[in-house]
This record gives sequence, structure tokens and C-alpha cells, in this order.
Amino acid sequence: MPTRSSAASDRLTKNIDFAANRLLDGLAAQSSLNFGGIKATTASGVPVDLVVRDDKYRALYEAAVEHATRVEGVPVSVVSGEYLIAMMMVAGRPKDDADLELLIAEGGVDLERAKAVVSEHLGPYALDELERYNDEVAWRRSRGSR
Repeated sequence: MPTRSSAASDRLTKNIDFAANRLLDGLAAQSSLNFGGIKATTASGVPVDLVVRDDKYRALYEAAVEHATRVEGVPVSVVSGEYLIAMMMVAGRPKDDADLELLIAEGGVDLERAKAVVSEHLGPYALDELERYNDEVAWRRSRGSR
């Protein structure tokens, strides 16, 4: 998953999350993630979550890895914002909700493609939720806030 930098959310740069289709050799696990994968630390001390979903969202994460692309200067493939939106919706924590709103507000995401990903992998209720996030961002923008 991409790590994004923004003045509005310094939390987005404190660790690195990787979505993978298998555990990686040479990465020492410190603990397990309850939905699949491990928490680890790189040799330079950067916290890493290696997400290998083994639950009902496995197909979403596998599709995100399959559609990840190379970005110049980044040594690994990066999950697109459209899949990242769906992945944040799955996480459903308040901090992910805030990050989701920030991702929508910053633009650079094909919202129609994100809707297609959400619809395919998460269903109509989640699609309605994404519309509510988008409406909230538009409302805030109209009032001059973030």
C-alpha cells in the first residue's frame, strides 16, 4: 500500500503497510495480525505490517496486489488509490475513516473506478458508504474546510 505524506495527517508516514499474497522470506515476525499477516520491523527499525488476508476480504486484497503498479523511485509495487479506498473501508477504524476522507479530498483517485472496486468486493451497502464519504468531503469543501 502506498505511504502518503500530508500536512493534514502525519500518521500516514509512521509505518509501512504491505499487502501480499504470501508471507515474505527473511522478514522476522514480531506478532500476528488478527486478520492475516504479521507485524515486523525492518533492519533499519521501520515498523511494517505485512497483510496477507485469510478472511472474507482475501479476494479484495489479492486483486489489490494483482493490480498494483510500479512507481518510479519506489522499490515495490504500489496499490492504487482506488483499491486503497476499499481496503480502508474494510479496516473501518476511525483513523482509517479520516484517512479515507483525506484520500478522497486530495483527489488523484478515480472515484468511479473506486466505486466499481468497492461494489465488486464489498457490495451495495459499502458503495452507499463510499457515496456518504464523498458527500461529506464535498460538503466540507463547500464550507471552506479540508
